[in-house]
Amino acid sequence: MTKANPPKKIWYFEHKLPENYKTYSKTKPIQLSEFEGLKKWWHNRKENEVAWQVDIKTIQDNSYNLDIKNPHQPEAEKQYSSEALLLKMNQSFSKSDDLLTQLQTALSND
Repeated sequence: MTKANPPKKIWYFEHKLPENYKTYSKTKPIQLSEFEGLKKWWHNRKENEVAWQVDIKTIQDNSYNLDIKNPHQPEAEKQYSSEALLLKMNQSFSKSDDLLTQLQTALSND
């Protein structure tokens, strides 16, 4: 890779916290041994559940924001309040009513 030949894809590797860790801290710092998986993967890079590539065009389209989520991990379930759920349901029912009205109108015009 040189200035005249920029990369077309960027590798991402998700570092997983050790079991029973929520974060690193002064009393629980990252250990060099935790990079063994990354070192083994580095010389034979293949996509897997913790490693993926992103096209440079995607990064450019994302305004060079490199915070790109792991596509191999499912999205966390969203938690909604009862009020928010009722609002979503109401919007859904309203949309259904509109579609039914449109269908009835289309059928009556036939």
